[in-house]
Amino acid sequence: MKLKMIFFLILIVIIIVPAVAIERSAGISDREIIEALAGIKGDIKKLETEIKGDIKRLEEGQRNLLREMDKRFEAVDKRFEAVDKRFEAVDKRFGAVDKRFEEINERFGQLVNIFIGIVAAFAGIVTVTISLAIWDRRTAIAPVAAENREIKEREETIERALKEYAKSEPKLAEALRIVGLL
Repeated sequence: MKLKMIFFLILIVIIIVPAVAIERSAGISDREIIEALAGIKGDIKKLETEIKGDIKRLEEGQRNLLREMDKRFEAVDKRFEAVDKRFEAVDKRFGAVDKRFEEINERFGQLVNIFIGIVAAFAGIVTVTISLAIWDRRTAIAPVAAENREIKEREETIERALKEYAKSEPKLAEALRIVGLL
């Protein structure tokens, strides 16, 4: 029951408080309202002119900022151009180094070709020398061999002649026996 009573009191307070809170206005005439509106219009015009001035200043500030930004972008572009020139210079240096390597490779190839030529010439000289030695030996041996055959034939002929003569001469036979020819 107490709960119902408290609920009822809260309900009455909720209904009565808003009704008491409304304040009655002291009678304002239409004329006063029009004058107040005219004053507000004047204030609005002043604010509009101030806002227009502020907008003009903001626009001028934006133009100045844009000019400044353009100058800075131009400066950055110049820096990029300078960096590009540096890169081009580095590329030229690399090109020069590449050219030097190509020249070195060419010279190395030339040296290899010269070395091959020298080796081939040396091999040719050695081959010619050996061939000449073999040819010379063959050509030099042939007459010696022929002469040696002649000498052997003469020797055999002389030996036969001595053996024949030793048959009639006993002293010669004894000498040939000592030497081992008989």
